[in-house]
Amino acid sequence: MQREKTGAWPYLSAATLALLVLFVFWALQNYGPESTIRRFHGVVAHICTYLPPEQPYDPRLLRREDYVELAHLTGGAQNSKSLAGLVDGVRGSIYFRQTFSIARNDYKTTRHTLVVVVYKSRKGEQNAAVYVVDKPDQSWIINAGDTALLLKNLNPRSRSMF
Repeated sequence: MQREKTGAWPYLSAATLALLVLFVFWALQNYGPESTIRRFHGVVAHICTYLPPEQPYDPRLLRREDYVELAHLTGGAQNSKSLAGLVDGVRGSIYFRQTFSIARNDYKTTRHTLVVVVYKSRKGEQNAAVYVVDKPDQSWIINAGDTALLLKNLNPRSRSMF
C-alpha cells in the first residue's frame, strides 16, 4: 500500500488555525469587566510613578494619557470626588506594596456587574473592595459613584474607601 502525498496543506491549515486562535485571544484580552478593573489599576500604578504619595488625587496634575484613560475607564468621571477616593485607595495599596487579584465577578445583568477585588499585603493580610462596573454602550466602565457608595456602606467607620 502506497502512502499518499499530502504536501504542505495540513501544516498550512494548522498554522492558519493557530494564528486565528491567537488573534481572537489577543483581540479580546482587554474586554470585560475584569479587564476594566485591571486597566484601572494599571493607570493608577502609572500615576504613582510621578505623583508623590502625600499628594491627593487631582485630575489637573495627571499626565494627558492617564487623564484620557481614566475618562475612558470611568465614563468621564475623572473629576468626581468618588473617583478621587477610589484612585487614592488604590494608590495606597500600591504604595504599601499590596498585590491585587480579582476574586469574583457576579454578573447581575449583561450590563451591570459587581467585581470583588482582593488586596493582599506582604504579611498575608487581605482586604477586599467591590467595584460596580456598568456597560452603558460597547465598553465596560467603572461606576465610581456607586462603587464609592457601596464601599462606604460596607465599611461605614472607615475614613478611607479601602
